[in-house]
Amino acid sequence: MNVAELLILKPDVPRSLHACLEEIADLLEQIESGEARRARRLATSLYANIRYGDREYIAERGLNEYLTDFLQRIQRIAGQIQKDYMGWKQ
Repeated sequence: MNVAELLILKPDVPRSLHACLEEIADLLEQIESGEARRARRLATSLYANIRYGDREYIAERGLNEYLTDFLQRIQRIAGQIQKDYMGWKQ
């Protein structure tokens, strides 16, 4: 669980999920256009979950389930970015 906490929740670890998602949310805020707010909302919501999350929540939920849900949400964000900023339909 210590390794999971380090790789998921630590904002000062450059490749942690926390640090990467913070960067995604910040970048989407900088480039947001009028109709492209959904991607930013999805990213900000997931970032808030990680920012205010803790190892106890991850342990209670189960690491596999937590990461599976995280990956599904990242996929939704990626799809929304494609739709909002690149005009791609899913």
